[in-house]
Amino acid sequence: MSMTAMDIRPEDEKIRYSKFDRSLFNGLKFADIRKHLKKDGTVIYVDINSHEMNIGKNKGRLILSQDITVRKKAEERLEFALEAGKIGIWELDLQTDNSVRNLRHDQIFGYNEMIPEWGMKRFMAHLYPEDLEMFQYSFNEALRTQNWLIETRILWPDQSLHWVLINGKLIGDHKFAPLKMLGTIIEITERKKVEEEVRQLNNELEERVKIRTRELYAANKELESFSYSVSHDLRAPLRAINGYSQILLEDYANKLDEEGIKLLSRVIFSAKKMGHLIDDLLEFSRLGKKELNKTTVDLDKIVKDIINDQLQSNKYHHIIEIGKLGTAIADEATIQLVFQNLLLNAFKYSSKKEQPVIEIGVMETDKGTTYFVKDNGAGFDMTYYDKLFGVFQRLHRQEDFEGTGVGLAIVQRILLKHGGQIWAASILEKETSFYFTLK
Repeated sequence: MSMTAMDIRPEDEKIRYSKFDRSLFNGLKFADIRKHLKKDGTVIYVDINSHEMNIGKNKGRLILSQDITVRKKAEERLEFALEAGKIGIWELDLQTDNSVRNLRHDQIFGYNEMIPEWGMKRFMAHLYPEDLEMFQYSFNEALRTQNWLIETRILWPDQSLHWVLINGKLIGDHKFAPLKMLGTIIEITERKKVEEEVRQLNNELEERVKIRTRELYAANKELESFSYSVSHDLRAPLRAINGYSQILLEDYANKLDEEGIKLLSRVIFSAKKMGHLIDDLLEFSRLGKKELNKTTVDLDKIVKDIINDQLQSNKYHHIIEIGKLGTAIADEATIQLVFQNLLLNAFKYSSKKEQPVIEIGVMETDKGTTYFVKDNGAGFDMTYYDKLFGVFQRLHRQEDFEGTGVGLAIVQRILLKHGGQIWAASILEKETSFYFTLK
């Protein structure tokens, strides 16, 4: 075809070819990767292998060119990915301590360009002294297991400290002695800094939690002690007030006018109310120290007994809808208090309706088995929901509905001790629903 070697080369390769020293052949075999041109002008990579041969009396060269364009482009993509990922690659000859690696490898050790020689000795010179023993143990284990993974510290030429992650694998015939190890190395200094910051934050948070827990425990103990002491100290004068008021009302009623009797009756009423408040406060205080005795509890019986007591008092005339609640593993005495408080609230706050209705049942929710008590009574404004389970918090006037403001706080404490929770939903003047779980 009357073509020369220059005709099948792109321009940049022509310059390289023209400067090539052919004395390098010197009768020996020659191998290299070069660029060639296809007929349509496409540039390809070829793996060239050549050696001298005799053709009759003349000397010539046999040249074999293999198209490796796909492989070369894959290598370029791999090199780009490794560079983008800032990954260093290395292959270490374990017998000669010589290595082949990419530029990123040397950059990880603080060099701007490839340095002439690299092996385990040079690496060890960069190793942080305190990591030497751990590093040697890890490397010896890698020779045994054929896999190597280690995080260690290195020193740059400027003596700055850096963290690296090394991953390696033995290659070759390992029956007698390992030949080579191939692997990667990446710098993880920033990751280590973040991990250390997170660790310190976790330690600080853990310490703060311990301090707050101790403070909370001490505060609760003080509150329980205060509640118990105050409640007992209040009982004696309260009994005196109530007793003397009863004597006045019974023995001296004929000496009091109508207004006097009315005022005295209010004193007796307030004394009884305060007695109920003290009882609730004591109950709330005891719950913090009481151990639960969990057994299989018949919830249907508990609910029916409470409802029957209320209906027999002839104070309420409600429509009651009871679903089958079944049994539960719980502390019977305290769970009875839960239903008692919720049901008495339902009776009380729906009592002014023409057709008061209470519904009790159980259903499955995303929180598990959930019990509920609903009524079509006064409801409450959900804006003040965060006050609902607080001690002495009331969402209705005392004149409208009696109560101490402790009942729902008692309910919540009982359910929390059981590992459950309680929540509510309400529409003012229409309905209220309380939901709770036991675990």
